[in-house]
Amino acid sequence: MINKRLITVALSLLVISGASTSGVILATGGVAGAHGNTYKADHFTNYSSFVENAVKTEFSCSASTGDYTLTMSNINVDSSSGQSFVAADLNTSNSLVLQFNGGEQDLYAPMNENSTNGLFQVDATGTMYAPFCELSGSVEVFDALTEGGDLLFYDTLK
Repeated sequence: MINKRLITVALSLLVISGASTSGVILATGGVAGAHGNTYKADHFTNYSSFVENAVKTEFSCSASTGDYTLTMSNINVDSSSGQSFVAADLNTSNSLVLQFNGGEQDLYAPMNENSTNGLFQVDATGTMYAPFCELSGSVEVFDALTEGGDLLFYDTLK
């Protein structure tokens, strides 16, 4: 009789501790799932006419909030003849266009010249339409002056 009572108490404790453990796992799982809504592109293909392949480009976005970050560095904007396709108006907020296959939304990013080496760079953050930030969605980055004729990068979000 005593053994049955001990077994019943032990099973009760096991069920109670199992229930509280599964509650903790559930709460932790919910938080981890939120990180799965951020996508990035960091292996852009360079289709540019006069931009060297040494350009480093990274883009990330949140499918939950629409927040995005675009970073580009080491952009040499000189053609083979040594002429720059960057006009003075490209050093404004609308120098680069970001376009997504999820829909028709263009985001504009500034391109600034690095005073140390004369190369151009982009450091842009903002908010986009969140549903366009999707797994395997495409993102294009191109110059507004030639509409991608001189500067064009393409990648898919991972």
